[in-house]
Amino acid sequence: MSDATEGVQLTERERRERIEYHLAELRKLRATPRSDWHAGFEALLRIEAHRHAGLVHVRTEEEIGEAPPRADFVVLVEDERVEWDKEIFGIFRGINVLEYKSPHDSLSERVLRKACGYANLYIGMAEREGDRPADQVTISVFRAARNPCCSRGWRGRARSCGARCPASTA
Repeated sequence: MSDATEGVQLTERERRERIEYHLAELRKLRATPRSDWHAGFEALLRIEAHRHAGLVHVRTEEEIGEAPPRADFVVLVEDERVEWDKEIFGIFRGINVLEYKSPHDSLSERVLRKACGYANLYIGMAEREGDRPADQVTISVFRAARNPCCSRGWRGRARSCGARCPASTA
């Protein structure tokens, strides 16, 4: 399949086929020979799963989504002396993962979990250990309109783990 159709409007079916093709190609590129210990560990997992008569399933090389995960914004602050004009950005540290939701978008704990996943993936994909220190990361979910139910619940959970939740009232 050629990418010579760039700029050409695709039908939904053609778009899905193209995505599936590229995902298959990506899977081929990722398929590398596994070490003996990897195969041994998988065998142990499968033996244990089998003991639970179909209640436990082992999947290998599982795709975690159709597209690469993308945060709406990642704001990198090079100097901690940066002073923001808007108070809401005052919580920023060195690395800031932001998700923005319009009033029509769902705002739920699932959204927050995805944002946390993006931040953890961003930290974990650093070239070297410590290049992106976790204590320099903030995760923010902004919404065009406040959702009081979510704000109260999240604020309560933040207090219970000793964290600040300043953006929950924005």
